Amino acid sequence: MATNLRVFAHRTSENLPLKSMGDFDGTSAHGLLNTLKRYCNRTSRILIHPSCLRNIDPLGLKVFRESLDVLHGQSGRHVSR
Repeated sequence: MATNLRVFAHRTSENLPLKSMGDFDGTSAHGLLNTLKRYCNRTSRILIHPSCLRNIDPLGLKVFRESLDVLHGQSGRHVSR
């Protein structure tokens, strides 16, 4: 992940809200996707709150969007975009 990206999680019985703080780039996208893969089978809904991101690199956003398909079918309910 970008050296200054931090992701905070507060899991509830059904939801996993993730608050992202810092800069989002290609490396961060892969790190966030790995986090999603780890939790998507154990939670019904994952909520990503990007409001505290300072910079969003277009490449990072592209990598993240194009890689979301690998999560389809892994969640108890669904993966929303």
